[in-house]
Amino acid sequence: MISRVTQALIVIFVIFLMLFHAPVVEVFNSVALILGIPSLLFYFMLLWLALILFTWLVSRKLKDRDHGN
Repeated sequence: MISRVTQALIVIFVIFLMLFHAPVVEVFNSVALILGIPSLLFYFMLLWLALILFTWLVSRKLKDRDHGN
């Protein structure tokens, strides 16, 4: 049986995979600047940071819960 941590990480992976998919990325593919950074690059950096943070938070929280700490 797959643990809750593994299930949560798979869900996070699938969600972020969809957010990195071409139709969604095309929405941000414009000449506009956000804080002086091209919008597409800003989108990728923000998604990458969010992926790291969500993965860390979910794995830490669920791992503590599974081990009874």
